[in-house]
This record gives sequence, C-alpha cells and structure tokens, in this order.
Amino acid sequence: MKSLIALLTALLGAGAPLAAQSHAAPRPTPTLPGKWKLIPEFSDEFHLPALDQVKWQPGNPEWPGRPPGLYQEKNVVIEDGKLHLHLKAETLVNAPEGYKDYSCAVIRSRSRIRYGYFEIRAQAADSVGTSAFWFYHNEPTRWVEIDVFELAPRHSKFGRTLFTNAPVIRFPGQSGELTNKGEFPLREDPSAAFHTWGLLWDADLITWYLDGKPLRSLANTHWKNPLRLILDTETHPDWMGLPDPAKLPAVFIVDYVRTWQNDPS
Repeated sequence: MKSLIALLTALLGAGAPLAAQSHAAPRPTPTLPGKWKLIPEFSDEFHLPALDQVKWQPGNPEWPGRPPGLYQEKNVVIEDGKLHLHLKAETLVNAPEGYKDYSCAVIRSRSRIRYGYFEIRAQAADSVGTSAFWFYHNEPTRWVEIDVFELAPRHSKFGRTLFTNAPVIRFPGQSGELTNKGEFPLREDPSAAFHTWGLLWDADLITWYLDGKPLRSLANTHWKNPLRLILDTETHPDWMGLPDPAKLPAVFIVDYVRTWQNDPS
C-alpha cells in the first residue's frame, strides 16, 4: 500500500507519463503477478477486413449517442489492422430528435464479463469530442459503470487530463447517483501517439493502469455484476463543448483489445 501511495503521489505531482508503446504479438499473459488466460471473446487484434460482429456490435441498442452526435455504423472502420472510430461533422438525414450535425462511433461487446485484466493500445481522437474506454450494464434496478478513460485532447482546459470514474447510477437501496471520479494530469498529448490503458477488476479492488503503471485503486463495493466492454467517440456539449466542424473528422484508433482472467489451473 505504501508503495502504491508513493507512486500515485509521484504521478500526480509530475503529471502521469505517456510512454509510446510499440505493437507486439498478443502476450499469453499480462505483466501482472499470477496465472492468466487470454479470453478470445473479449480480445481482438483487428486483423480481419471488417469488424468481427460475432464479438462486437457497431452500435448500442440502448443508447444512440450523446446529442447532437449520433452513433453511426459506417463510422466504425477496420483499416491497417486497427479499429478506427470516426467523429464527423455531417448533416444527418432522418435522425432522431436532438441529433444533428455530428456523427460518432461505438462498439460494444456482444456478451458481458465480470472480472479480469483488460488492456487496449490506443490513440485518442484529436478533438474536443471524447474518446472513451468503459464498461457498463443497465438494468431496471441496477446500473453501474467503470470508465477506464475519457479524453478530449483538443479542449483548451482539459486536453491533458485523464478522466476516470466508476459511477453508480442506480443500485438497490440507493437514492441518487454516486460518482468515484479520478482526474490525472498528463505530460503529453494522448492523441499524438499510441499508449496502453488497462483495468484490473476483481471482487475486492478496481485498479486503473497507464502504460503498465497503476494510476489509482478503488474498493469494489458495487461492481460485482457482469458488464459490457465499450469503446466510443462522443460529443459532450455541456462538458467539453462541441467540436469545430472545420477540425473534423477526428479518429479514435485502437490497435488491440486484450482481456485476461485468472487461470485456476
């Protein structure tokens, strides 16, 4: 615990480092203690010519995007062995009320998963629209999320801020929404190069990682049900403001998604 506190103090004091990572073949195990096995259903190197829709949905039936940006399947592209999630300025035809002028992109896992180590190698979109890696599941009486990151590199104030959170939106016996926010200054532009972003989630603790180093930990008090894995770009008009159409399109690029769980063998 003392060593973790010292690390967090150093990162917060100097700004969390962003060390560019090179792509490598899938590791059989994460660089963490213990025995691990790769979970193919929640892992992808994006080497197919199109999105593997057995694993991923190129849309979210429960959420069409944050107005005015509408999720569009055509904005999900596999190119050069990477996932590209586009944020565009465009006129939307026959869009739902409140959606206009912007289109965004999302993929979510077909299945839900509970516990493991989750890692992506990614480059955030060069925009005030957000690039995000998160988990959620919405039930009538229980809705929790884990936000590994939200990034808006072109925002004048928050462009070098890593936003993490673990909101509890609905929960049995709970009145109102609970948040567990953590914000970290970054030394570098997260849209300028690829970096690894990780989450270690078990029954007792949730720990966020950046480039292999732990950033923060949170006791697992509410996040014990299976969740879906989400990658997306969105507009956040009330928080970040709307992107300048002249500075779009912007692309959130993901090199890989890798998921491991403890191997009982």
